[in-house]
Amino acid sequence: MEDIELYLRDQFQQIRETHIFKASIPSSWPAKDQLDQLKHKSSGQFIYVTIVVRYVQSSLHRPQQRLDTILGLRPPFKDLPFSELDGLYSHLLTRNDDPSRAADILAFLALYGEINPADIDKMLNLESGEAEVCLSRMAAIVNTGLMLDLAYGASLLHQSFGDFLFDSDRSKGLSKARTETKAWHSLRIIEIFSGKQFILL
Repeated sequence: MEDIELYLRDQFQQIRETHIFKASIPSSWPAKDQLDQLKHKSSGQFIYVTIVVRYVQSSLHRPQQRLDTILGLRPPFKDLPFSELDGLYSHLLTRNDDPSRAADILAFLALYGEINPADIDKMLNLESGEAEVCLSRMAAIVNTGLMLDLAYGASLLHQSFGDFLFDSDRSKGLSKARTETKAWHSLRIIEIFSGKQFILL
């Protein structure tokens, strides 16, 4: 847990020194009890604190408010080993205008690794650029660093999100069935290239 505390202190110091709203961030932020809460929530998992840091350092928001949001989250399921991480993943998904569609989009990354958002638009019959907009809102868990590259392929920063998404006990109403989702994707590819429409029962 010492490594996690050192990591958090270093990252929060960088946020205090470089964030666009640094003038409004007190030098005493975050408080020791806030760091202690984050360490406790992490259960020793670096993945949790790296996601928290990416979420808090968003240049579009005030870091103190983002941290308060994280610390105010309530895990959706008690006595599960990843309840805190699941609470964070659920929060990130439900911040989208259409959480179910966001889950559909992210399922591509979880199943196939790096994929071009334009291809997701075609597969889900979305308006051009819709997948890219959704993924840009999920920067805490999605690699969006190459958005201006024509060969851009989005990818998950943390594969544990796929475990969360395909486990109905963890993601509840946001979950996707792995086998059925892959089967539907296969039918969509056939439909796109053949011009025939199929209905997955």
